[in-house]
Amino acid sequence: VVCHGLDAISSGAPGPDLRASGIAGDLEGFREFVRGGQLAAFGMPRFDNINDAEMRDLYMYIRRAARAAAAGNAGQGGGGVRFR
Repeated sequence: VVCHGLDAISSGAPGPDLRASGIAGDLEGFREFVRGGQLAAFGMPRFDNINDAEMRDLYMYIRRAARAAAAGNAGQGGGGVRFR
């Protein structure tokens, strides 16, 4: 299941397009958000099993996708990396 779309490109369902999300603007805030489960009531589970290295990789993946989208290269942001 890919909740936020292939290469972080989503149509908004079931999860929003993370390239435009402000939550990925700060690594520590992102870490707390993903591990904390603040949106569990809206269907996003908490991911407290992701270690710090994996969290940084995920954060950088989203940031790279956001930069690619801003540069007009929407399908090239993930660099072929897939997260489950």
